[in-house]
Amino acid sequence: MKRISDSGKALYKNMRMASPANVLIFLILLALITAIFFIGEPSYKIKLAEGDISVNDVYAPYNFTYPGNIDEAKTNELKEKALTNFLPVYTMKPEYWAEKEKVLLAFFKDLDSAKKLAGDDENAKIEKLKKLSNTALENNLLLALLGGDPARLEEIGIKAFKGISSKVIADDNIIEELISNKKSEITVLNPKTGAEAKVPRTELYTKALIKPVIEKELVNSGINDEELRQALASVIASPLDSGIAYDKAGTETRRKAILEKIPPVYTQVLVKKNELIIGKGERVNAAHLVQLGQLAEKEKGHFKAAYSGGVAIILGLFVIILIVYLDSYRSKAFLKSKKIYLIFTVILLNIFLAKVIVISPLVLYIMPVATAAMLLTMLLDTGCAFMVAILLSVITGVIAGNKFDITVVSMIGSMTGIYFVRGIRKRSELLKAGVIVGLGQFLVICGLGLLTLLEVGVFLREGMWGFASGIISAAIVMLLLPVFEWLFGLTTNITLLELSDLNHPLLRRMVLEAPGTYHHSLVVGNLAEAASESIGANSLLARVGAYYHDIGKIEKAEYFSENETENKSHHEKLAPSMSALIITSHVKDGIEIAKKYKLDKTLIDFISQHHGTGLIYYFYQRALEKLENEETLREDGFRYSGPKPQTKEAAIVLLADSVEAASRALDDPTPARIKSLVQKVINNKFIDSQLDECDLTLKDMHKIAESFVRILTGIFHTRVEYPENGKAKTKSKNTK
Repeated sequence: MKRISDSGKALYKNMRMASPANVLIFLILLALITAIFFIGEPSYKIKLAEGDISVNDVYAPYNFTYPGNIDEAKTNELKEKALTNFLPVYTMKPEYWAEKEKVLLAFFKDLDSAKKLAGDDENAKIEKLKKLSNTALENNLLLALLGGDPARLEEIGIKAFKGISSKVIADDNIIEELISNKKSEITVLNPKTGAEAKVPRTELYTKALIKPVIEKELVNSGINDEELRQALASVIASPLDSGIAYDKAGTETRRKAILEKIPPVYTQVLVKKNELIIGKGERVNAAHLVQLGQLAEKEKGHFKAAYSGGVAIILGLFVIILIVYLDSYRSKAFLKSKKIYLIFTVILLNIFLAKVIVISPLVLYIMPVATAAMLLTMLLDTGCAFMVAILLSVITGVIAGNKFDITVVSMIGSMTGIYFVRGIRKRSELLKAGVIVGLGQFLVICGLGLLTLLEVGVFLREGMWGFASGIISAAIVMLLLPVFEWLFGLTTNITLLELSDLNHPLLRRMVLEAPGTYHHSLVVGNLAEAASESIGANSLLARVGAYYHDIGKIEKAEYFSENETENKSHHEKLAPSMSALIITSHVKDGIEIAKKYKLDKTLIDFISQHHGTGLIYYFYQRALEKLENEETLREDGFRYSGPKPQTKEAAIVLLADSVEAASRALDDPTPARIKSLVQKVINNKFIDSQLDECDLTLKDMHKIAESFVRILTGIFHTRVEYPENGKAKTKSKNTK
């Protein structure tokens, strides 16, 4: 836990020291990686049609239920409940009251005629009235009417009729049906105005029910004689049939609208956690599609919360493990460099490619899972590639729907890719590595197929997709390698090998303008290559870095001893400070030349770091000798501006450069003296703190010293001389 805490503090410190732009880039990369997880639909929501063959096993991630068949009983119960308060629709008959008023006026006219024509004979009047009005009233009631004033009776009758015209008149059948259906009210529509009203059943009047209301109106009009009141009320009520008609179409329309809002009740089917919904290689049927569809619907809510939490935990652990690893096993400069962005960019690319395959109809094994591992091996080192490959294999399995087989194939493919691309020096060898990766994935897929008892044809077909994935991974690496080299200022072995060609224009220029420096660089290259191999560093990088480390001397070649053609030095007439300025300027000049020739930043780092902040001891001593009594001399003016070597390879070139230069001054370069010289140079650089910022250990420095001694002993070896007198004698010869 302490290591994790320390690594976290280191990361926080580095983030604070980084520029806002770099922090923003890092956060954007993390955000993009996180966002990729949420692209598309859940991985189990496979686009299948009935009759297709499933290429994956789909298991229920948790218990869930989904609707099965319709439960007719419960559905009907809900419908009946919804119709409990449903009201039947009735429509008012147009001109109903006007027509009834005409009938009533006609009766009073007949009453007046009967009274005038029949004389004084009461029976004759009654018969006359019955004949004229076709009434069925009893004789005593007709007699009461004939005894009154027809005009007054008409006035009072019409007034009472108007008094009941606001009432809703219904026949007995309507009332009985409402009682039978337990309806307490109805909906009445007015066809003229379009208005509708709810009318309680208690406010619906039949002929029998309206007569007491009419009698009350007549009492209010002064008709106190009971027999006359009953007679007049009967006359008014007589033409009143139902004033409303049942609207069957309107009622059905409203009834259907209510029922359509009632969803059917389904029987609930339980699917338990880890229950197989559809098996790999199984033919899809309608039931499978229903379950997959229902699971997807259930996941819409569950997916966001649970999946988001899972992504946060996994990516959080991913970043922590990666940062702890880099902080523990890489230099502090690594976390501050663009290399950390390279790692997360490659991770982003790999996750994106995996997600694209998952949401596409393609087979999952076609994922180019080895891309990240191969890229990081070539651009950085096998350690970083190995760690990222392990983490990405897990992530890829998660993206594919928590599939263990995808994780295994991804891991084997990545490990194979790391092994076969390390040390690659030709672009054509990448394709060979891709074929081997594909073959490895093919074998793993076949092995998994046998373990799960898949049909031979099925896992062979899937294995071919895995084989194709290896070749696709290599093709992607070939395409992206130059882009990433340019973006992140890195150099691969392939590019280094191209730069190691001694016919490179810059090296050809060095041969012509600074031949001594050229020869010196070749020897330094041999020393650096051997030393790098002895400690497991990048020997090709060290050799090529050595070839170009002194290109700045081309500008003032004659001021450097290895290029002097006369015994007289150009520094004899110069002040020590001026000589020191000329000597140190070759670093600045070298950087400018490297940029002009478009050399990679990796090589520019060798140029700027190959002297570190070392002291130009010879001219510093000369300056001290010229000082007068109380004068002081600033050492900074005789030191290189740095920086100190940041990598093992740059540190090796610094040591090789110093050792090669010092070895030129040996008068008698015996193995013992060479060993002493090498040890002295390395110790001086160590004491001067020039190796503080790289990852060299004491054990590494011991191995480097041994390799330097071996190479220099070979250079300063003893040869047999063949004199004319035939006697052989030996002499030490500097083969330089």
